[in-house]
Amino acid sequence: MQSRYSPLRPLPGALIVSSLLLASGAQGQTLLGQRTGPSLDLAYGQGIDYIGDIDGDGVDDYLIGSPQIKRSLTFPPSPAAPGYATVYSGATGTALFPAYVGALATDMAGYEVAGLGDTDGDLVPDFAIASPQLTLPPAPVPAPVGTGVVRVYSGATGALLSTTSGYFAGDDYGFAMAGGADFNNDGYGDLLVGAPGLSGQNYGYAEILLLGPGGTVQRQTFRGAGTGANQDSQFGFSVAIGELTGDGVPDVAVGAPGEWLQGISVSTGSAYAFQYNSSASLPSSIYHALGTDVPGFSQFDQFGAAVAIIGDTTGDGYGELLVGAPGFGSGFNMPAPDTGLVCMFSDCAGSCAPSTMQTRLQLLGPSAGSKFGAQLVDLGFLETDPLPQPHFAVSAPGASTVWCMNGFAYTGWPLVGFLSVNSPYALKVLFSGVDPSITSTLPGFGTSLASGGDQNCDGYLDLLVSGPGTAPLTPVGRVDMYSVSQAPLGSANDVHSVSVSSGGTQLFELNAGSGHAGDTYLMLGSISGINPGTTMGMSCGVLPLNPDVYFNLSLYSPAATPLVGSVGQLDGSGQAEGQVVAGSVIGPAFDIPAGVWSAWAGTQVHHAYVVISSPSGAVNFASNALSVTLVP
Repeated sequence: MQSRYSPLRPLPGALIVSSLLLASGAQGQTLLGQRTGPSLDLAYGQGIDYIGDIDGDGVDDYLIGSPQIKRSLTFPPSPAAPGYATVYSGATGTALFPAYVGALATDMAGYEVAGLGDTDGDLVPDFAIASPQLTLPPAPVPAPVGTGVVRVYSGATGALLSTTSGYFAGDDYGFAMAGGADFNNDGYGDLLVGAPGLSGQNYGYAEILLLGPGGTVQRQTFRGAGTGANQDSQFGFSVAIGELTGDGVPDVAVGAPGEWLQGISVSTGSAYAFQYNSSASLPSSIYHALGTDVPGFSQFDQFGAAVAIIGDTTGDGYGELLVGAPGFGSGFNMPAPDTGLVCMFSDCAGSCAPSTMQTRLQLLGPSAGSKFGAQLVDLGFLETDPLPQPHFAVSAPGASTVWCMNGFAYTGWPLVGFLSVNSPYALKVLFSGVDPSITSTLPGFGTSLASGGDQNCDGYLDLLVSGPGTAPLTPVGRVDMYSVSQAPLGSANDVHSVSVSSGGTQLFELNAGSGHAGDTYLMLGSISGINPGTTMGMSCGVLPLNPDVYFNLSLYSPAATPLVGSVGQLDGSGQAEGQVVAGSVIGPAFDIPAGVWSAWAGTQVHHAYVVISSPSGAVNFASNALSVTLVP
């Protein structure tokens, strides 16, 4: 439910001009894999996160939690079993350790999970599993009923490293977590924990846990400014780590969707940004975003239910704060209940400090009940034309849809009211002219999001999306894995079927990224599908083609019909594109002459390519698969 921390990346100077014209390029989403929970295993995928490469195969691994809760409209829901969490290999999907199972049916183990980086000095990433309703016995750590517990485990051995409990009954400690940052610069990963007190009606709080060798834990507990007068603020409902201030030290964001402020007798919610201070016992507040500042606010908005920090979109050296309000839309003259809203708060392009950030965006969800903004994660900088730009993902589980969005596209655009995610302007500029959404038939798809890992070894963050099976009529949860970077392989002429009787051509468009400029590419094909694929000797990643007779033909007889230009050199941008010049096909392309391949009618053919680095000759990159169907 979070993205792991990465330092603030300066926006290239060339991007700080004509931003509305530069948000172009073919962004896409490629499904890398799916994992479905066991039958009747409720809430499979409620907790998800990438945890880094713990098995040393070069591919980031991931953690899935299943608190096994029954369907409920209130928190805490009624547990059906203790809950558990499992670590999986990002390369093979196999479990790397036995499942971590809660002790009691009320524990809700795995409700939230987090990758931490190396916390104990063994150079292997570690991870955390939360049980927000766990009751600990008198030893080793006394804790009241329903306090909540966060446990940290070794990524090298799977052994328990530390256990940290909340302070009061009903704290729901561990309801939200974010990891991967080293706050105190001691070389060990740390953890941010939220304890919103949903089941105890407490004020809510958050903690920074400074972790170290031997299971050492130093706790820094903090609350929001308005919680002293508001028992049900739910401070800690959502948490995120990023960098807002540009000082190289991680900052944090915390949501309080139940907070009452400014004399308003309803809980509109708020969100906070804090700066870590190594010389103080508590982080210092740098910004307070209020739900009451949004036109048409109401007590049902849940402003602060999701928070995220993304990279600099304006060139001022500061990151941007995102806040989700999935209940927005029921106020006066507003669209409809639970339409949802995402707000972006940004610095004033260098003319003011982060403490006076401004609202740069108010993006409305697609429809009533969509709950747009229920989850937000940073996707880092994705490669677009002409240079990489900061992106983020936002979910609308009520519509079973997730959007992958270019934060840079908003730069410099004057805010006038709300912008609908369905508007032609949004589709044209914000999403680079392609469909930005991932839609599923699974109810509740997008209930949890996570990024921070690179599962396909393309150098960009990938995305985990879950539908945990807690929606009506959905007995089994599922977790999908997506690459959201620019698709390495596409069709230059948008052809996805070719007639064997009349002939036709699918022109390939290759984009391996500038890191592969000048390298050699080799197009390969398969007529027997894409799973499980083959490694082609790569230390990281899988070529999504199953070896068969056509695969061997393309491998051992490059450029043999029906492939044209299947071997070549990528240009200075790491690209190559098939073309038709004066009636002749210039590869890379799949070219079917009329009447020659009649026996192939009805066949689905997949192609992908590998990149061979110079001068080593090693295969170091594999693209996505592109299909074409041969029709009569």
